Amino acid sequence: MHPQQPDAHRARLPDERLRELGAIARSYLAEQVTDAELERVVTSVSRDARACGMKAEELIVTCKEVWHSLPSDGLATERSTRARKLERMVKICIEGYFADR
Repeated sequence: MHPQQPDAHRARLPDERLRELGAIARSYLAEQVTDAELERVVTSVSRDARACGMKAEELIVTCKEVWHSLPSDGLATERSTRARKLERMVKICIEGYFADR
């Protein structure tokens, strides 16, 4: 069996926006950001994802990939806390993606 090759035609966020999503996710996990700031950044990234042609499910996968790439050292390492925070971030992604439609 061959590993699945990434779709070269799949829309993706620019690296700068991925870094921004990672930075806000890390700050959120470390409880160093307000809910309003989290929502502002994640909603903005979600709208950019829609504008660049990403499907909603691709955005969700990207959000989860960014989240799971975060180091757990010194951050909220309790599984239930991490899961709850990821759910909130994904919810904001979805709401931001479908806003203004």
